[in-house]
Amino acid sequence: MTENILRGISLALGGSPYEFEGKMVGDPFWVMRIIGYPGVNQENDIGWVKTVTFAGLLTLINQDDDKTALQVRNLAGDWISAVPIPGSFICNIGDMLKILSNGVYESTLHRVINNSPRYRVCVAFFYETNFDAEVEPLDIFKEKYPRNERSQVSKRVVYGEHLIIMEGVPWIKDNPTWGMLFLASNDPKRQIVKCDDPDMMEDAGVAEVVRKLDRACRDVGFFYVVKEVTHQFFELPYEEKLKIKITPAAGYRGYQRLGINFTNGKQDLHEAIDCYTEFTQGKYGEIGKVLEGPNQWPENPLEYKELMEEYIKLCIDLSRNILRGISLALGGSPYEFEGKMVGDPFWIMRILGYPGVNQENDIGCGAHTDYGLLSIINQDDDKTALQKGEKLGR
Repeated sequence: MTENILRGISLALGGSPYEFEGKMVGDPFWVMRIIGYPGVNQENDIGWVKTVTFAGLLTLINQDDDKTALQVRNLAGDWISAVPIPGSFICNIGDMLKILSNGVYESTLHRVINNSPRYRVCVAFFYETNFDAEVEPLDIFKEKYPRNERSQVSKRVVYGEHLIIMEGVPWIKDNPTWGMLFLASNDPKRQIVKCDDPDMMEDAGVAEVVRKLDRACRDVGFFYVVKEVTHQFFELPYEEKLKIKITPAAGYRGYQRLGINFTNGKQDLHEAIDCYTEFTQGKYGEIGKVLEGPNQWPENPLEYKELMEEYIKLCIDLSRNILRGISLALGGSPYEFEGKMVGDPFWIMRILGYPGVNQENDIGCGAHTDYGLLSIINQDDDKTALQKGEKLGR
């Protein structure tokens, strides 16, 4: 993701998509901090004691959706809260990108104040240059912005040395910071999808995203990268969704239209994309023949297949680790569920869309238990819909 964002930034600065690649970022150094901020009772308790900019290129921040704690300072010296948007990352510009852009883009002064009484967690991924890279303004940006007053670069900076100094010495940056813009695109995957295309700027959607990206980077250096693409599929016209319609010939994989699914003999009010483990023909004999075939993925949103296949890998790893914990909780070793029983697990994924309803007894999916081992559910953050029954008399 960070590599693709950098390509968009390179375009926004007026270069090719690849200005930041090669010797400068061919072997990037990265840092990840998983940070916990305890809840506080006093308004001026600061969760992170420094008011800082980051040392590297870009930082992706995945924060709790229900606590506002990250703040950035604007031109007037006021602190503006970065209100969480569910299903998004915050992206922050660091010192090395400020240098490489010849000061056109600002590394952002920010801080964290958790005024909530509840514990806050965030995962910060810092994407950097090569550790030993000698960083100075790139020639193309020196030519494009020769008299940029915000450039304070007088000599080369070795990234690794800069990092050690920054981490070892308390400091506060003097650089001015500017207004704040949260970037969201109607097609948030565009800037990532086309990043291998040198002619990507010919796409009007990409050009619009790059324009917004440039404004965000010049103004402050914080913007949101929205990752929720599933809503986009269900918002497509019905005819478009039918391009991957479930059929027996497709192994019952693909799009299931609204009202086709039944639970306990009652019609469910949802639509879905059904996916299963792909396996070679004949592997499970006659019993598995009905499910033979490749998964069907929509062409729109773009890169949906790649995104979901990566998501599936993460879910498989997560499920395996949860099962090990359950095995321990039952008094066994961590590996009781592995081997012949779950050595080659079969998985199912249903990507479900539930339309809004006006009647209380409209049921998106009827009462049932799941028939496998574990189910991992990733649901909208702002809607309460899933219910569970009592242990007896479900």
